[in-house]
Amino acid sequence: MLISLWVISIGCGRLVNTNTSELNLIYINHMEDMYEYNGRISKLNHKKAQNIHLLSLNKLHVSMESSVEIMDNEGNLLFYYEPGKTIASSAINNKKNEVYYVNENGALFLYNYETNHTTNVDIQLYPIPKQMLFDELNQSIYYHDNESIYELNLKSLRLSKLIKDNIPIQSIVYHKNKKVIYFSTSVSGKIYQIDIGNGRPKLIHQPMSAKGAALSLDSDKNILYFSRSNGRDIQIQSMDLINESIHHNLTLFNVNDIRYFVVKDV
Repeated sequence: MLISLWVISIGCGRLVNTNTSELNLIYINHMEDMYEYNGRISKLNHKKAQNIHLLSLNKLHVSMESSVEIMDNEGNLLFYYEPGKTIASSAINNKKNEVYYVNENGALFLYNYETNHTTNVDIQLYPIPKQMLFDELNQSIYYHDNESIYELNLKSLRLSKLIKDNIPIQSIVYHKNKKVIYFSTSVSGKIYQIDIGNGRPKLIHQPMSAKGAALSLDSDKNILYFSRSNGRDIQIQSMDLINESIHHNLTLFNVNDIRYFVVKDV
């Protein structure tokens, strides 16, 4: 069953964008409010959103405060699961039938959509994840706690810290083909990459952002989008991961707060 999300239009003229780019995106701010940009900015429902990921072509995964959801580009709800617990973060497999989620106490659970059964994975994650990514091939969950990046091996339940030094982290994305995690800082927005198993972050771009940077990987995994703030407006820029060229895509005028975002396939 398809359920349309309730969209609230922001009538203030200063939020209407004059960009010519056809880029459409959904973003979450630090107040956990979720917005859509498609030439103008609209608020999506009243629920608190923890983070958002591009699952696959035209499929978006959203961790809400009390539910896990999958929606399409039109805002139609394709999957909804409410465990009756506060959700700190969640991750979904490629078949979209298994949901890993962590509650506010760090307990990890697995929900199977086909059997409608929830399993306590019997591990307490601490520090508590702020953003989780699922590597189905290696049966691992990668997550950050705003200071470091961790890997949880789901077979052995072994938790490893991937970065030795603490770094103020805002956002992470995983390139499964390259086995690389890209992450950005919440201070100047510096963007790093870390090869799984290496543990040595490599600086790949310094956007010089006033309020950190959020990251989004396109569905083909050839373009890394990132936000850049001047304190008043936010630019959405991108790096071509093949030739490492940087491009400006659009400016969100009078928007100064993006915590997470995804660029929708058009």
